[in-house]
Amino acid sequence: MSLIIKVENVSKQFYINRLRPRELTLGSTVMNVLKKPFTRQHLKLENEVLWALKNISFEVKQGDTLGIIGGNGAGKSTLLKILSRIIKPTSGRVKLRGRLGCLIEVGTGFHPELSGRENAFLNGAIIGMKNREVQKKFDEIVAFAEIEKFIDTPVKFYSSGMYMRLAFAIAAHLDPEILIIDEVLAVGDAAFQDKCINKINEVANDGRTILFVSHSDGALHRICRTGLYLEHGRLKNFGEMKDVLGQYQVDYGKKN
Repeated sequence: MSLIIKVENVSKQFYINRLRPRELTLGSTVMNVLKKPFTRQHLKLENEVLWALKNISFEVKQGDTLGIIGGNGAGKSTLLKILSRIIKPTSGRVKLRGRLGCLIEVGTGFHPELSGRENAFLNGAIIGMKNREVQKKFDEIVAFAEIEKFIDTPVKFYSSGMYMRLAFAIAAHLDPEILIIDEVLAVGDAAFQDKCINKINEVANDGRTILFVSHSDGALHRICRTGLYLEHGRLKNFGEMKDVLGQYQVDYGKKN
């Protein structure tokens, strides 16, 4: 199988603005507080550097199913946003080959004033599909999402569950070479989650590449052959899913 994703020494830096007390002498601080309550004039704005990812490198072959795991703040969502071209890395390179289908945050890529129907065609256009290509898949998308009665309603009136159903259906049915899915499946009910997992496996069996983030060990085992374990923005393990997940479970147990 040929390479479809290559990540080389990728790092991502963010600046966090924080208000901190100004450096004043004890005498001046006491006098200022006596004159008036502590206010923003006694504070100064400082930029704090946060490395969400640090020197990440890995390769994914066409048709592979990669599960990305790690604790909160490990850098999983940042990595997916870089791979989805939503944000750029601070340093390093990412090479992707093929059409992307992305489901990262509920509502991402949707225009709230447009209907579900219009958003389906909008998302198709964003990834380079022609209207007639989307039209061929449209009935399947609507049936899978189970929102037939609301397909011509502006999505700003959708519940988070309806948003997720339609977004997943669009991403999975528009024939992406690479399907990227974050933890948004947690929004749906158990029956629909199971339906989504079956669809992901169907897409994978068709030779597509899957990148999947989840806290569900069961879903990871059902979908992913390969695992990538992030910890504090660094790559801790990359290999067979059962081995990577096993290490994560041991580490998680030690920390809790």
